[in-house]
Amino acid sequence: MGIFSPEGKLMTSLNRYVDVFFLNLLALAVSLPIITAGAAITAKYYVSMKLVQGHDVKLIRGFFHSFKENFKQATMIWIPSLALFALLTFDFFAAGRLLTGLPMRGLQAFSLLIAFFLFGCLLLGFPMLARFELTNRNWIKNSFALMGLHFPTVFLGLILFVAPFLLAYFLPQFAVVAMLIPSLLTLFVADRCVVFFQPLMPEGYVDPAAPILDEFPDEDASFAHMREEAEMRWPPVSGVGKVYREKKPEESDADRDQDLARASAGDGRATQTAQGPSRDQDLVRASAEDEADLARALDSSEARRIAEKERMWADPHDFLSSGR
Repeated sequence: MGIFSPEGKLMTSLNRYVDVFFLNLLALAVSLPIITAGAAITAKYYVSMKLVQGHDVKLIRGFFHSFKENFKQATMIWIPSLALFALLTFDFFAAGRLLTGLPMRGLQAFSLLIAFFLFGCLLLGFPMLARFELTNRNWIKNSFALMGLHFPTVFLGLILFVAPFLLAYFLPQFAVVAMLIPSLLTLFVADRCVVFFQPLMPEGYVDPAAPILDEFPDEDASFAHMREEAEMRWPPVSGVGKVYREKKPEESDADRDQDLARASAGDGRATQTAQGPSRDQDLVRASAEDEADLARALDSSEARRIAEKERMWADPHDFLSSGR
C-alpha cells in the first residue's frame, strides 16, 4: 500500500483535515449573529469527534442536528461567557488608562487569569456538551474539573487559538497559513476530548453510533434507515444512553388470522401479536448491538427503568462526581 493510497494514513488525515476545514467555515458562517456561536461551536465538535473516531457522518446534516439539539443550553452558556469576556477586556484596558504601577499590572494580570480559565472551560466544555447530558450547574463544575485535569491541553489550545491572530498581525504575508491553524485546533481538541471522555463512559457502554465495519449489500431499506439514524443520533451518555422507540407496524387481517390459527392449533404459546404488542414492549432501541440483544432487552427491568428515565428526560449524568 503506497503512501498516497486512499486508505493510507496520510490521505485519511488529509481528508479529515479538509472535512474539518469546511466544518469550521460552516461554523463561522452560522456564528455571524454572535449569539449562535455557542451552539455552532458545540455542533462543530459534535461532528469533529465523530470524524476522529472514524464515524461515517454527513457534515452538514450532523452539524445542524447537533446545532438544533443543543441550541438552548449552548446559548445559555455562551451569552454569559461572552459578557464576562467583554467585562474582562474592558477592565484590562481601563486599568491601563486609569491606573499606574503595581495596581495596574495586578488588575491586568487578574483579568488575563480569569479570561484564561474561562477560555479553558469553554474549550473543553463545548465538546462535553455535545457528548454528555448535563445541567448548567454541572457543566460549570465539570468544565473546571476537566481543565484542572488537562491543563497542558488547555495551554496548547490557547497557543493554537492566538497563533493565527499573531501571525496575521506581525507577518501578514503568512495570512493564508494563519487561516489553516483553526482547523488544526479543532482536530487537536476533538482528538483529546475523545481520549479524555473514554474513561468517563459507563462501564460496559457500547456506542450505538460506532462505525459498522461489515457491509450489508442485501440489507433492506428499513434496516439501512435504522443504521443511518443510529449514526445520526449519537446519544448523550446517561447511564446506557438514549432509548429509542419505534412503533410496530400494523398487522393485516390475514396475519392476525394466521396467528390465531396457530394459537388454536395447540401451540400453547398464543402470541401477543394477535392482540398487538404489550405496553411494556413499547420501548424499542436500548443501545442493542443486534436484534437478539434487542429482544432480550425488551423484557428486562433495566430496559423499563431506562425508558422511564427517557420519558422524564430530566436527570443529568454528572460523570465526574458519579464515582464511576
